[in-house]
Amino acid sequence: MYSFRKLIPLSLFLVILLIAYQTRSEGQDQDRLLGIWGSSPNENANFEILKDSIYYPDDFAYVKYTTKGDSIFIDYDGSIYKAKYLVRNDTLTMIDKNNIDVFIRFK
Repeated sequence: MYSFRKLIPLSLFLVILLIAYQTRSEGQDQDRLLGIWGSSPNENANFEILKDSIYYPDDFAYVKYTTKGDSIFIDYDGSIYKAKYLVRNDTLTMIDKNNIDVFIRFK
């Protein structure tokens, strides 16, 4: 039977491992957001997600954004747009309180 002396280091190790995995996963998810996205492969791109901003070619505008977990927060001159996002293969799905938008990665 395990003594408490052995369980404490093992528990601490598992917590550190879990935190490291979650931090790595969040960074990987954010990296998967990077790229040029459009609503159809037959149309022009809607936007490009860069490391620290989103470029909208129709408006010639860059806006700042942040992510936390599976949420994205886009700052439109002080008005914050919030959505859940999911990147699967070359498809980006963004879900806010009113809409579900699907975008395709341009290559």
